[in-house]
Amino acid sequence: MPGKDNTTTDKDRRNAGSGGSEAVSVDEEDQEELMDASEYVLGELAALEREQKQIDDRAGQVEKALRRCMNEGTREEEELMQEWFMLVNKKNALIRRQEQLSILEQEEDLELRFELLNRELRKIMAVEDWQKTEAERKREQLLLDELVILVNKRDELVQTLDEKERAAEEEYEHLSSAVSKGVGVKQEKCVIQ
Repeated sequence: MPGKDNTTTDKDRRNAGSGGSEAVSVDEEDQEELMDASEYVLGELAALEREQKQIDDRAGQVEKALRRCMNEGTREEEELMQEWFMLVNKKNALIRRQEQLSILEQEEDLELRFELLNRELRKIMAVEDWQKTEAERKREQLLLDELVILVNKRDELVQTLDEKERAAEEEYEHLSSAVSKGVGVKQEKCVIQ
């Protein structure tokens, strides 16, 4: 209350709502989860890179053989074409997985930022409005605005991932249909990148 003698210090306000050692253990847990997630993503990316190299090597071999068969008109052409489409499909799947991992990393970053901002906001909100300085009120509003932005960015990431997954399913169905029918798909679209 305004007329009340208040000896609350800025340090008390900053520490309001924090659980002392509990806050430290939560930070350590977040750090551990972040490290686990980062290690997972790095391991996945390394595995994808190795697999991509194998696919690229095999695709080079198949492409040479396919060109030779197309020039000579041998029976092996259909089998090579199917293997080519399979390799293209695998390569596209690897690229999609890399994109998913990138989005996962971005999402984890947003979640960590969200948690940090949310903690700071809770500390500010633990202080009664009449005790807040003008700077604390402005900071509180800034934190709220930033949290809304982070939530919107995360929603965009999820929407982007959904769109990419839908496009990948359509592409897979198209390639599967072309391979099963034995109908050639324009070769310029089926390029190993």
